[in-house]
Amino acid sequence: MFLRRLFDWDTLPELARRTLGRQIPAAHIDGLSQAGTSLIATIAAKSLGANDLHIMLLMMVAPVCFLLSIYWAELIARLRRWNRLFLLCAFAGVAPLALMYAWGSMRLLLLLLLLYEFHNSLNIPLRNRIMQANYPRERRSFLYGRLASLTALTILLVSYPLGHFLDAGSENWRWVFAAIALFGVLERILQFSVPVDEHREAAVLGSPRWMGLALPHWRRLHQPILRMGSLLNRNRAFFRWEMQFMLYGLAFFMVGTVQPGYLVTGLGLSYAMISLGQVAAFRLSSIFSLPYLGAHHDRLDPASFCARIFGLLAFFPLLLASCSLVPEGPLRNALFLASFLLQGIAMSGVAVAWSMSSLVFAGKESAATYQGIHVTLTGLRGLVGPLLGWFVRNTFGWHATFACATCLLILAAWLMYRQGLSLREMLLQDEAPATG
Repeated sequence: MFLRRLFDWDTLPELARRTLGRQIPAAHIDGLSQAGTSLIATIAAKSLGANDLHIMLLMMVAPVCFLLSIYWAELIARLRRWNRLFLLCAFAGVAPLALMYAWGSMRLLLLLLLLYEFHNSLNIPLRNRIMQANYPRERRSFLYGRLASLTALTILLVSYPLGHFLDAGSENWRWVFAAIALFGVLERILQFSVPVDEHREAAVLGSPRWMGLALPHWRRLHQPILRMGSLLNRNRAFFRWEMQFMLYGLAFFMVGTVQPGYLVTGLGLSYAMISLGQVAAFRLSSIFSLPYLGAHHDRLDPASFCARIFGLLAFFPLLLASCSLVPEGPLRNALFLASFLLQGIAMSGVAVAWSMSSLVFAGKESAATYQGIHVTLTGLRGLVGPLLGWFVRNTFGWHATFACATCLLILAAWLMYRQGLSLREMLLQDEAPATG
């Protein structure tokens, strides 16, 4: 009964209800997997002896792989049985992380994360393809927010016990990687089982194979890049929004690069305390904010929405930096938890915008293509942001890194606000019925 009310079940079409029947349990299972992945950088710093350079490389693995997303988007758009790619993500992407249980090391972790993120860059546009095809346009962000809140609830429930489990034994981190692999595989299998239209017409590139067709010739690899440039040139509003989102991304990667070392070395926190703040407090605020922000995104244009979210997020680096200026004790702990409660609210908005705003700009075009471009550009900023964070941290210190990130977020919020003044009117005109 609770879930029926949460998702307004009776107002949804049959296909959307059947899809939710798979994605609701998948959201909980994904939460079990994400509870572990949220602590990978901390495990590297506390248990695998990672230094600042290692953490920077960990932060850059995903962006490097995201550069391939534009190719994945092309593949999804051309396949009839594109949902079978979820199985590839499951068994070639997330399952190998279980090898860390037996042969855990920083070198192996970097290699396995490269494999994981390579397939995750495919997994993201695959999910967006389901959202576009199976959910009503005016309810996508609403449903996304509620599914994400279920994931956040699961992470909240297991994160603090997980932190204590890691503190209880020096080798317990090995079990975390085994759990990430198990639950990650199950989640992707559930996504694969979502009903899709396998009779959708696909472009003919070759003879049918197990996914529907052969891959294009290697000499055509430049074509998706040319099409990406053409699309960004044609849809200038989307291009402008992406460039402003780039500023947020730089700030995000700067903070993410220095945060594990700051929490472990700068503040000297245990696994349990890091889990309580970075995971539990973060997800607690996400649970309550995601449903509201998902519905709010449906009512606003993407730029105005991001302006508010980036402005709020600008306070997070300031609060986190202030923890080192306060003596160890209840006040520092309160500031630490408050910073992640605030970040959880703001990043819930970022998650909605990151996953759903490209669908607004796509209109009736392929959502996978737009999201593929968005993820690819995430890769570009993810190459620069960690390097910038590492350089500022090692040259000027932690506080200078947090200050730079704050300035970038304020600038991004201001530019998004300016675009939002005109974007809403343009989108309304596009949706208005034609008149003679």
